[in-house]
Amino acid sequence: MALIQMRDAYKAFIDQEVLTGVTFQIHPKERVALIGPNGAGKSTILKIIMGMEDLDEGEFTKSGQATLGYLPQDFDWDCDVTLYAGMLEVFQSILAISDRLRKLEAEMGKVEVLENEILYTKVMAEYSKMLERYESMDGYSIESRIKGVLKGLGFNEKDFQLKINQLSGGQKTRAGLARLLLTTPHLLLLDEPTNHLDLNAREWLEGFLKDYSGSVLIISHDRYFLDQIVNRVMELRYGDLEHYPGNYSFYIKERQRRLLEWQREYDKQQEKIATTEEFIRRNIEGVNTKQAQGRRKRLERLERIKKPPVDLNIPKIHFTSKKRSGNDVLKIAELSKRYPGLTLFENVNLNLYRGDKIGIVGPNGAGKTTFLKVILGQLDSDDGQVVEGAGVQITYYSQEHDSLANDELLLNYFRYKYRLTEQEGRDLLAKFLFIGDDVFKEIGNLSGGERSRLVIAELSLEKGNLMILDEPTNHLDITATEVLEEALKDFNGTILMVSHDRFFVERIANKIWEIDKGKVKEYYGTYSKYKRKKEEEVKIIEEKKVSGVKKDFLKKQKERNEEQILQRKIEEVESEIHTLEIKRDILADELADPTLYQRSEIDFLKKNEEYQNICKRLEELYQSWETMVS
Repeated sequence: MALIQMRDAYKAFIDQEVLTGVTFQIHPKERVALIGPNGAGKSTILKIIMGMEDLDEGEFTKSGQATLGYLPQDFDWDCDVTLYAGMLEVFQSILAISDRLRKLEAEMGKVEVLENEILYTKVMAEYSKMLERYESMDGYSIESRIKGVLKGLGFNEKDFQLKINQLSGGQKTRAGLARLLLTTPHLLLLDEPTNHLDLNAREWLEGFLKDYSGSVLIISHDRYFLDQIVNRVMELRYGDLEHYPGNYSFYIKERQRRLLEWQREYDKQQEKIATTEEFIRRNIEGVNTKQAQGRRKRLERLERIKKPPVDLNIPKIHFTSKKRSGNDVLKIAELSKRYPGLTLFENVNLNLYRGDKIGIVGPNGAGKTTFLKVILGQLDSDDGQVVEGAGVQITYYSQEHDSLANDELLLNYFRYKYRLTEQEGRDLLAKFLFIGDDVFKEIGNLSGGERSRLVIAELSLEKGNLMILDEPTNHLDITATEVLEEALKDFNGTILMVSHDRFFVERIANKIWEIDKGKVKEYYGTYSKYKRKKEEEVKIIEEKKVSGVKKDFLKKQKERNEEQILQRKIEEVESEIHTLEIKRDILADELADPTLYQRSEIDFLKKNEEYQNICKRLEELYQSWETMVS
């Protein structure tokens, strides 16, 4: 049975039809991606599911037993409790049971209850019932669950006592996601959940959602993330919803196949329509008028194939360089950058060669952007140097977009800065999806995605042979990201880029520079090869740990065995000493008797020899015992 169901849904705003007859279901244990261009209405679907928006037509139903959990894209949580206390609020019902158990335990300890069999039985029955509920709700694991989720999403234990209203916007979003994951609803609705997450946190969230017992509906531009998690893709475009049974990689191939088939069928029908219309025009008043009228009626009844999406013909963009650099592009020698109490990177020695396409990865706060700014000379290093090779010309994409003039119109900005004609400016902007009146927008009023596209358009005019890019896909929708990917793949120069978009890095980079814990390490190959290498390194470290533990165990076991052997030897020596001392004392008494010699000289000499041997043996045993116990 479906958890939720939308049927023939229609929703429009003043300037846009968002849903035009949309139908879909989400079933238990499904992992579904909801994708589409920015502004297509993806977030609106989630809001309709949550009852925050109403349909104009159609219906939405939810299973009566289903619980929903929603994380909006711009989540803002403002309260005066600590981060840890905010997580505990999720478990109020379990904590209430815990409080009741403590009270019942106190009751059972009272004399008046112990002495009243009926009352004691009643308290014990309630205690047993409440304890069973507490265990069934996994009450004992609350602390470990909270710590596991918070740490997985990038919080340290020192953050647990921070007030939520003291957190940054990104931290609040992560805190909201943590709280939502702890509630374990039947259906998670996640709108861009990987925003503000570094690579480690994204990978942790991937693992969590793979093992999640409920269903998930995700809006995300992180294609690698979607590829790892989802088993169905729903694409919302121009009000229609298309379904693809598989992960994101399957969707890419299948969508292209469907679009090409759609285009062929559309072209075929258009050709047929044109031929029919020409026949009608030529014969409507001639001898074939009845035949022409019949064809016109059939043409009127013909179900027209909708024109395929325009993104089949999205123009490609190109990055070119004015001149070729030398083979040695950058030489980084003994480079270090520190702040009081923090070393971002130290003693970095790397070479960047012509044609390298480097993806820089690492956790948030590791120093990736700082590393780029030191290379660019925007920040001073504490030690070392960066030497540019012959003929190197740098173009730089800043994630802050601080190169833009916010008070200018798009078209004017490019015409005057780069001396373009109006048509050249329009043609350039069209390649970056600024069409029609979009070119007259003021730069300061653009959205994040539009600003990103504008900066990339500017890069295409700079014609440097070394492109340094800091999070170029931030705010871009998937279509724009894919256009940028193709351009960077075809670029004949050198690229040094920071990106959290692993799919993007996978398609472009031929080397990975990892910044983590003050070190910068180079890995050859794609991002997936880097991940495999990292997994191998972790495996080796774990094996070494296991091996070390095993060696330590064997060493201790050997020491224990040796101690046991030594103890047995000591006990054997002590036993022999004890026996010989008794014999010695008996012989000493006998030899002290003067009549012994008179009775038998032979017997006396025999006993005396035995006595001397025992004394000699005892001397050896005493020395041996002292050596063993020292």
